[in-house]
Amino acid sequence: MPAPKTLEEHVRDASFRARRHRDLLATSPALPWRQLAALQSAFAATDHELERRSLAVAFERAVRELDVDENELAERERAERELRELLDAEPVEVDLDALAAELDRSTLATWRRDLRRSGLSYRAIGVRVGENASKVQRELRWLERQLAPR
Repeated sequence: MPAPKTLEEHVRDASFRARRHRDLLATSPALPWRQLAALQSAFAATDHELERRSLAVAFERAVRELDVDENELAERERAERELRELLDAEPVEVDLDALAAELDRSTLATWRRDLRRSGLSYRAIGVRVGENASKVQRELRWLERQLAPR
């Protein structure tokens, strides 16, 4: 006797039936289809039997409509191609020290910005962070450029 189908297999085969398979909604991992995953999550979140039955029927109908939704299929194929490209790409060397320095600079600049927003002068901020006022201004301009939409 073959192993029972998973919820995802029932969805892919369009063989999900609310009466027979609704328990799978609560026990299966989240599905990759947003609409179905939302119904699955709602099913798992409720204990009310009538609500569960209604959600299972809505899930069954959504599975049937899934075949018709070519946009979702095209979107999944595009995402899978993009993932494949990322996985097949050559690894890139990452300079962790440079990333850490950039993070430190950003964190300190954000602190300077928060101090400025609280009403402190550039000089008072410089005293607090151990810099002169012109460096505080320069770093705040740098942060603004980093946060500006590109």
